[in-house]
Amino acid sequence: MINRTEEEIISNWNGNINKPLVSVCCITYNHETFISEALDSFLLQETDFPIEVIIRDDASVDKTADIIKEYVKKYPKIVKPIYETENGFQKGIKAFPETLKKASGTFIALCEGDDYWTDIKKLQIQVDQMNNVPNVDISFHFINELKDGKEGKILGKQANETKVFLTSELILGGGEFCPTASLMIRRECIVNLPLWFYNEAPVGDYFIQILASLKGGALYINRNMAIYRVSHASSWTSNVLKNLKNSTAHFYKMIHAMEMLDQYTNFKYKREISIVNSNFFYHIAKNLYKLGKADELIYVATQARQTTHYSDNKIKILFKLITFKPLQYLLKIKMMNRPYLFSMIYNKIFISIFFRIYFILMKDVISVGKNYNFTSRFKIQSDGSRFQLKIGENFSARRNLMFTFQNASNLIIGDNVFFNNNCSLNCLDSIEIGNDVLFGENIKIYDHNHRFKEKGKLIHEQGFTAKSVVIGSNVWIGSNVTILMGVKIGNNVVIGSNCLIYKSIPDNCVVKSDQQLLITDN
Repeated sequence: MINRTEEEIISNWNGNINKPLVSVCCITYNHETFISEALDSFLLQETDFPIEVIIRDDASVDKTADIIKEYVKKYPKIVKPIYETENGFQKGIKAFPETLKKASGTFIALCEGDDYWTDIKKLQIQVDQMNNVPNVDISFHFINELKDGKEGKILGKQANETKVFLTSELILGGGEFCPTASLMIRRECIVNLPLWFYNEAPVGDYFIQILASLKGGALYINRNMAIYRVSHASSWTSNVLKNLKNSTAHFYKMIHAMEMLDQYTNFKYKREISIVNSNFFYHIAKNLYKLGKADELIYVATQARQTTHYSDNKIKILFKLITFKPLQYLLKIKMMNRPYLFSMIYNKIFISIFFRIYFILMKDVISVGKNYNFTSRFKIQSDGSRFQLKIGENFSARRNLMFTFQNASNLIIGDNVFFNNNCSLNCLDSIEIGNDVLFGENIKIYDHNHRFKEKGKLIHEQGFTAKSVVIGSNVWIGSNVTILMGVKIGNNVVIGSNCLIYKSIPDNCVVKSDQQLLITDN
């Protein structure tokens, strides 16, 4: 709590203390750690007009209310509390409108209990600026975010100069276009908010911004004067948007409220509202996908196509795909928690068709036996020279298999060969693999190496030394193995994980890396 007394604050004011020019409206819930910082920032304001602080505690279960009572005791003429006995948020009661009912100032300044102001001239600056533009009913400025005790990115910096923004820009900008802790609004424009605002709008500040800007736009003041504290455990973001079911219900309500706003403004902002709603539909679709609700997702996509005519092209394409009948069946299978079935169908139908076409087009350099199974992340790279790739029957590979060819090189793979995830074969001369070979994850094979012995010459200018790699049949190679040029691996060989194979291995051998922990003083 600051040392400034109530008498010192009031002594600078002109006018009747019982008729404040500005009402600071603050809402709070479980903010015992932060509320003093907010209240102090209000009471430190240097103004030549009277202010009042209306603070509404929404039945906090911590010591927030007790802290407020201490401020009321020290500043009884300025701090005017509202103590709720039941949590209104859980009943769908909007906090700011309830607080506004108690405010009597000509101007209303908003700030939530976990945010605070950083400029002691904030209220004076905003009042003076708004008096210079009397047809504008709302003003705002940019602020800093605070995360883990450190100031982070700037929020709400919409221009490099003070200017007026249109209502259409506020709608498209979303609730973060005008940071709540920066808002000052003429009371007369929000005392008679439309009924749908109280009954339908799931959030207050976004719609208050829009409604307050309808007359003459919103005045942006190019000055940093507040802090927004990034969501903590008791914040609205933590309680609503991070829960899939809660956020889905929230976005449905936002769409309905935006439709009410569309009617209220005689469809003047139909395009902007359509764009915003398309984004809400997109968030709903993502949530429904994660929740596994295929039928509802398809219904939402259909609704979005019918009602959001001005949406982003990517979102349009997404909803068109979801409403495409053949893809709906795959989508339902995927979302029935049967990923194997989905993967099988996807690979057998789409990937299989793709590779069949690809292998036909590349038949002069690629030949593949029967019963192959590739994933969509199989890549073949070439420097443009005429390479040769021959793959036997019953070939199978998981994700991220890459074959790289340079200098008309060759790769021959026998029957019944399997590659696990993230393997790469790099050919400059030739690599030959026998039958019944199993490769673990993250395996790399090179049939070449950089030359580097010419002093005074850059390594990448010295070219390569190349020598073929040969791997026999019935071989198992464990994860994270690297095989270098010139190596010949015999039949019936097992190579353990994390080995660097730089010399040849005869038949019927087991190879392992004898790794030991060596701990020394630093």
